[in-house]
Amino acid sequence: MKKRILMAASSGGHLEELLALRKLKDCYETVLLTEKTEYEVRFWQERVYLMPQVNRRELKSLIQYVGCFFKTWKILCKEKPDVIISTGAMIAFPALLLGKIMGKKIIFIECMFNVDAPTLTGKLVYPFADRFYVQWDEMLQIYPKALLEGRIF
Repeated sequence: MKKRILMAASSGGHLEELLALRKLKDCYETVLLTEKTEYEVRFWQERVYLMPQVNRRELKSLIQYVGCFFKTWKILCKEKPDVIISTGAMIAFPALLLGKIMGKKIIFIECMFNVDAPTLTGKLVYPFADRFYVQWDEMLQIYPKALLEGRIF
């Protein structure tokens, strides 16, 4: 039986980086968790869960984000991933945190567009990720226990 991977990322650049790992589908069962946008991801992955976009600068974002935690919990219980891989941003954090609580392996890849400053998601996930990757030498100063394996693209 193949191991199951839940891949989680917000839309835009975070999702593009995660989709660069699409070859994992050849060896593992994969499920994608991302935001609902006009960007069509089903060409890459059949099993997709779409969450509402949450803008942390909007007043209603806290209520929306709590809802995302509940929806993510249901997805994790249904899909039972062995590993959660993420390139970040806000929508991915519930999957990473809840996955860790559920005993799943957490792999985080810090955004390649940040050469010398951490992302908010990276700062939050670094203390509990099982594997934390950076894509630039400079980021090892910020995340000394991180792994540097080159860039995704």
